Amino acid sequence: MNESRLSGIIEPLTEILSQKRMVLEGLRERTGMIIAGLTCDSVPIEVLHAIGIIPSRIDCGTGACPCAVPDRSEVSWYDILIVPSSCPFRKRLSMECANVVEFHVTAGYGEEHAAALHESLSGLAGSAGIKFDVDPGRLRSSAGEYNLMRRMVRRISSTRRSKPDLLGNADLFRLFTAAQSLPPSVTAGLLEDISGIMQRSESAFTGRLVPSMVYAGCLADPSVLDEIEEAGCLVAEDDMCCGRRQFDLSFNESSENLYAEILDAYLYKPLCPSVRPAQERFDLLYRMLGDHGIETVIFYTDSCCPSRNTQMEFLRIRLMRSGIDPLVVSGYDAAEKVREYSARSLPA
Repeated sequence: MNESRLSGIIEPLTEILSQKRMVLEGLRERTGMIIAGLTCDSVPIEVLHAIGIIPSRIDCGTGACPCAVPDRSEVSWYDILIVPSSCPFRKRLSMECANVVEFHVTAGYGEEHAAALHESLSGLAGSAGIKFDVDPGRLRSSAGEYNLMRRMVRRISSTRRSKPDLLGNADLFRLFTAAQSLPPSVTAGLLEDISGIMQRSESAFTGRLVPSMVYAGCLADPSVLDEIEEAGCLVAEDDMCCGRRQFDLSFNESSENLYAEILDAYLYKPLCPSVRPAQERFDLLYRMLGDHGIETVIFYTDSCCPSRNTQMEFLRIRLMRSGIDPLVVSGYDAAEKVREYSARSLPA
């Protein structure tokens, strides 16, 4: 099932990702914008782009983990590194790099917290030496570009859910990395091409896999997800640092108050366990899994994020009460446990 029949279609995207620094430095030279390396998706990137910052995720692809301090040469070329103040990665990164800017992630969700998020963004801009002036026209243009990118990635993910033999998880997560590391103006056309090829391609998938969500940090090697699928559970969704949650949002670009709409949407993101309490994350994401056809959540334990491991038991118990099967695995026994579970769950 996990042959990744169309692996070659992401090669143009992978090639341009390998030239990320050159691409971004070229944009900085042409536009005068500054380049920000981001460790997660907690900051409204449309707003950053509209005020003169090019947001780029620090690489979280195959063989990388954001909780391991990267070599200075890999991050020193960013003008700033934006890290949530409560992220376990922040202290270690701050010890190695002088260009770290902390971002205070607003507690709670709902419109009553929008003012606090606005103040956090204003403070971030000040720390970066930028005037916080959100021009409506520039924001509309930025939102349009990021809307298109996210829509293409969601379409690819949706197609892959029904045709998982077309693209392996390692390829898919490399695509996610490229989409968040490079500006939409660079990736949108390539993503649209990939989406079109996948939609036109035939699949041999029979549907005999348990629809699942994988809960993990940032896997050093996403190919373990292919092993999970080979054992009987389809990775239809994920709650991972560098996965599908980065592409959930869309905005009405013609909104009379687009800035307020963006703030409100970001306040409802489930975010990372290090910045949002377990009950809030359950309410914003896990409570709705059954409506999306998810039958089990596979909790993948690792040493990447202590907060993620701490929340695991809370979520496991509440999932059981809501009729979703929890399955706790590790890198050593994931395939074996999934195989045993799927043998019990799939009809003969």
